[in-house]
Amino acid sequence: ISGIIIVDFIKPVVTDAKIPNLDYTHQTITVYFDITDKHFKASSLKASDLQIFVDETNVTSLVTASFENQNGVAVTHDDGTIGLRYGLQITGFEKLTNLLETGELYRDYSGLVKIVIPEGKIADTSGNFNETQDFIVNDANGDKVGSKECEDGQIYIEPQGFCVLA
Repeated sequence: ISGIIIVDFIKPVVTDAKIPNLDYTHQTITVYFDITDKHFKASSLKASDLQIFVDETNVTSLVTASFENQNGVAVTHDDGTIGLRYGLQITGFEKLTNLLETGELYRDYSGLVKIVIPEGKIADTSGNFNETQDFIVNDANGDKVGSKECEDGQIYIEPQGFCVLA
């Protein structure tokens, strides 16, 4: 039908955050997520654009983040490519073992892992860009990684990184 104009106000979004791979030996977590839009055009997202939080503390500068495939992997549907799937590898989580001056064991720092994707990194063919969006990383049981409810997925941060910030 000629003369039809499609008006698209829907912005690209993060969808379908996948269950992470937890590698306890190498203290690595790999999180898979999709960024999609029916009229997907392009992505300029880099791992360095992301912010990583553990229990609401920004630990981006204390961990190392990289994508398995820097350009992402195409997510397709009947009409073609509708977005990209990213595999985000995060390393540098370590357990605290220092003692306080009082001789008491320092409370392990752990908490929920949250990934924040900044606005303006993914575009669709109508000129819409994604908004800032975050998601909490969940394990295979649906428990939030790093929380007390996820016994196998506790996340620990090296204390020396916080000394630099103080």
